[in-house]
Amino acid sequence: MIDRIFLFIVIFGTMAFGTMTLVIGYFTLQKLSSGRIKDYGMVVWYALIFFSIGGGIHSLNLLFNYESIFGINLFYFEYLFYCGYYIILLYALFSLYRMAKFIGFSRRSEEMKEAMQQIQNKGESDDP
Repeated sequence: MIDRIFLFIVIFGTMAFGTMTLVIGYFTLQKLSSGRIKDYGMVVWYALIFFSIGGGIHSLNLLFNYESIFGINLFYFEYLFYCGYYIILLYALFSLYRMAKFIGFSRRSEEMKEAMQQIQNKGESDDP
């Protein structure tokens, strides 16, 4: 009995933090202007929704011992949402790669490295 109560508290806490993350994430994304960063953030937010649904199905199974809905095992639904989560994250990573390539992060980071080295070299030559 104590195990069930502890499990309920842990699941409720996880649901509360997960829901807060989704709500605050949504409102934060709405503050961004349209563009690549907002699109990327929304894709990650959709991935979080899929992950949350999969976790909710798992919690439903743990708390109430539901094993099937309409004769279909809940594990199939759970892993279907987890698979969707990973597919959406792969798309988000691909979008991030395209965004970095478009903006030219690698070229700019090399320029910043060279500038930092010049500053360090200048500082070393100024020392007595």
